[in-house]
Amino acid sequence: MLTIQQTQRLLQTGAISSEQLVLFCVARAATVSDAWERRIHTQTLLEQARQSDFRRAQNKLLSPLDGIPFSVKANLAVASLPLTAGSAILQTNACVGYHAQVVDALLQSGALLMGTTAMDEFGMGSLGMNRPKTTTSRTKNPISGWHRHRKMFSDEEMIHMILSCSETINKTQQQDDESTVIYSPGGSSSGSAVTVAQQAALFSLGSDTGGSVRLPAAWCAITGFKPTYGRLSRDGLVAYASSLDTVGILAPTVSCLSVVWEELLQQQSRQPRQDSTLRSTLSNDANPTRASASTRQQLLEGVKVAVPTAFVVKEMSQQVRDNWKNAARQLEEMGATVHVTDTITPQVLQQALAAYYVLACAEATSNLGRYDGFRYGSAADCGWMNAVREDEQPQSKSSLLEQQYAKARTRGFGSEVIRRILCGTSVLSSDHYHTHYEAAAKLRAVLAQQMRNVLKQYDVLLVPTTFNMPPRIDEANSIDSTAMMANDIMTVPASLGGFPALSIPYGHWEAVPFAMSMQLVAAQQDEHTLFRVSQALQDRAVA
Repeated sequence: MLTIQQTQRLLQTGAISSEQLVLFCVARAATVSDAWERRIHTQTLLEQARQSDFRRAQNKLLSPLDGIPFSVKANLAVASLPLTAGSAILQTNACVGYHAQVVDALLQSGALLMGTTAMDEFGMGSLGMNRPKTTTSRTKNPISGWHRHRKMFSDEEMIHMILSCSETINKTQQQDDESTVIYSPGGSSSGSAVTVAQQAALFSLGSDTGGSVRLPAAWCAITGFKPTYGRLSRDGLVAYASSLDTVGILAPTVSCLSVVWEELLQQQSRQPRQDSTLRSTLSNDANPTRASASTRQQLLEGVKVAVPTAFVVKEMSQQVRDNWKNAARQLEEMGATVHVTDTITPQVLQQALAAYYVLACAEATSNLGRYDGFRYGSAADCGWMNAVREDEQPQSKSSLLEQQYAKARTRGFGSEVIRRILCGTSVLSSDHYHTHYEAAAKLRAVLAQQMRNVLKQYDVLLVPTTFNMPPRIDEANSIDSTAMMANDIMTVPASLGGFPALSIPYGHWEAVPFAMSMQLVAAQQDEHTLFRVSQALQDRAVA
């Protein structure tokens, strides 16, 4: 898998050019067409790549990401593309006209935007299957059928692959025959994970509400990072649940993540604050992965790792438990102190999932109320005065208007979005507000406090990212959506508390070509420690 560091080295030595790199990524992108919402025109990308090559020749690079291709989730604004958030109600050909602040930061760094990626509608889903009714294709996991879950190529191998990208594409396409079993890539940042795993982009921006970056990263054998809530600007991000939504990063390795993270923080510090939830940038965000591999073991001396027993749920297989124990043992061998702790109570953790969906649905109801076909969103295809037949005309115009609202939202929203809006409306009603919404908010506070308490004693928590492998796409429709939500119990706690979390590939499932994964969680605004420990564990995992 091509990493940012390897690419920087090849570009710097002149072994490849940004123009050749773009052609390679464009060719790789063609093999995962269902992972894209909109693509930037190839000629535009090539012109931008030539400008990057010229800056490199003049030794005037804008940043370490200059000339590096990336993708963004379709709920982040890109000025030259429509902002759809994966929903039919926003499907128009009108360009949004402005960049999300994080997208603008990367473009100012010289990174090359390949396009926007497919996603579950408004970020609601875990399989990448909740797409508009008019969309027949479903995003597929690109590692389906592979006889390896990841491989790092030498510089010579990568140069050959990039310079002969058409040959590479032909080989890839031959693998995906009709007999290949296709699996879900996870969601809701499904397209972002797929474009990185397939090397159609070297990194991607996604959004994480309750695990929407970490779950697809785990299932696609890449790394996924959700920073502390408020560390990256949400300006230009279509809101799902405002107190939970966080811009995240997906990349091949932890070291790739850290390069993007460091550049985003630097660019963000130069821009005016456009997000009221944005936290100030601390000074301890130096890139921890610059240390050589021989010294990373020493970096874990004095690091305390907690293994919370509350995350041992009955749905977790013995294989996942063994992989978890192995990761803890590896950290101990690298100098870390690992303790099993019961500071987080099982009852609170089990109730956290229900609390998350109560709060998320309530906030979704509020945020999506603006999409009525008039103020925001596409109107239904007939005028509001023709919403009903003449013999059914109601007595007041307000009733006609309400019917047009209902028609636009019924046609524009998918079934999962409607279900969550109705759920949110219910919990915010006078009958349920105190018993449901307030209770969920109180439980969120209790969980966050318990996690803060354990992270005062330890540097990171170690838990699995998910306790099952991705389901087959042809069987996904038969999976009970409520049962699928149970998988989020591993990722939701970090989101409820606003803590930074990072998922890395670690171990592999028996008899299937999929990597397993582990997740590390750190204290708020302590991304530095999170990267240190994650990098060390990933180094050992691929050694």
